[in-house]
Amino acid sequence: MSEIPTSALTEAKVDGTGLFDILMQATKAHLEQEYTKGRIKGPEYAQVYLGSLTQILQTSASFLLEQRKSALEEQMLQAQIAETNARVLLVQAQTELAKQEKLNAENQWLLLAEQKAKMTAETALLGEQVLNAQADRDILTWQKQKIEAEVQILGEQVITAAVERELMEAQRDKARNDIAISAQQKINLATENLLMIEQRAKVVAETAMITQQKANAVKEGEILSEQKLKVVAEVAMLNQQKANAVIEGQVMTEQKIKVAAESKLLGQNYLNAQVEFQVLEQQVCKLKAEFDLLQEQKLKVIQETTLLGQKVQTEKAQTVALGVDADSVIGRQKLLYKAQTDGFKRDAEQKAAKLLVDSWNVRRTTDEGTVADSTNMLNDATIGRAVKKLMAGVEA
Repeated sequence: MSEIPTSALTEAKVDGTGLFDILMQATKAHLEQEYTKGRIKGPEYAQVYLGSLTQILQTSASFLLEQRKSALEEQMLQAQIAETNARVLLVQAQTELAKQEKLNAENQWLLLAEQKAKMTAETALLGEQVLNAQADRDILTWQKQKIEAEVQILGEQVITAAVERELMEAQRDKARNDIAISAQQKINLATENLLMIEQRAKVVAETAMITQQKANAVKEGEILSEQKLKVVAEVAMLNQQKANAVIEGQVMTEQKIKVAAESKLLGQNYLNAQVEFQVLEQQVCKLKAEFDLLQEQKLKVIQETTLLGQKVQTEKAQTVALGVDADSVIGRQKLLYKAQTDGFKRDAEQKAAKLLVDSWNVRRTTDEGTVADSTNMLNDATIGRAVKKLMAGVEA
């Protein structure tokens, strides 16, 4: 804060342009006019002149101090207005943040609801798959009976084995596709935290897909039932063919064909065993990929739990002082509020002291016998202590 220059009060000459000089020039002109007209005598002139001099000096100094104080108060008022505007902006930003967090919570709730629906659909699908597996087991039982019956008609079995090999190859290709899908799901999961809203639409689509898969599974169950009936019919037909083969078994040429077909069937069974081994390897890879996917999901849940814990601490810090770091935004706001409270108290004390001092100034102006002593606390020792405390408060 710049000091008030002495020239603003006086230039130390009679015709100066300082405030005291100008007021004295006007007062002197009035006194000379009154003295010339004989309204003021010699002894009275000196008394009036000294009284006017003292009053004008006090008035000039008070006017300059009040002028400086008004300027500083205006600056402080502007700073307080700026601070209030900043607080309003902060409250608005906090309100928008709360609205956004509420929207995120609603979206997360909807996402969890969709995931629950998806899991329900997957559970139902697993039930259908269990039924399909049981149907597959029945089919395998009938196929076993069919293979035992086909021992007598190896020519037809060779054709059936070739078809089974193609089926195994198709299953192997399907297992590879499943592994590729699992790997893609693992990649998608790594970016799932940044796409929660988009994932909701994806989950809805997946739920619809699972529902369709459930319907497909039911349809496949119906197809498997039809295949079971077909296998029963084929077994009956094979039994009839077996009876025919018994009659034709006495022919040596047919026996030669039978031996050749048996050798070919063994080779085909060997090829089928190799394909089955490859399918099993693909299934093992698929299980490993699914395990990695579950690990990614577990990490995601842990991260979401940590984030929710941080949000709880942030909300709790709004109302509880414990656990708040002094260097955090909330900690600094609390320190600012405390400092402002202390500032308001000091300001009230200063205003009360000013009123008392102004009262003493008025009494001193009207009664020169009024003194500054330890009773009214306006002596130099008391003023020195007040100034010292004031300088310590502003860290000067």
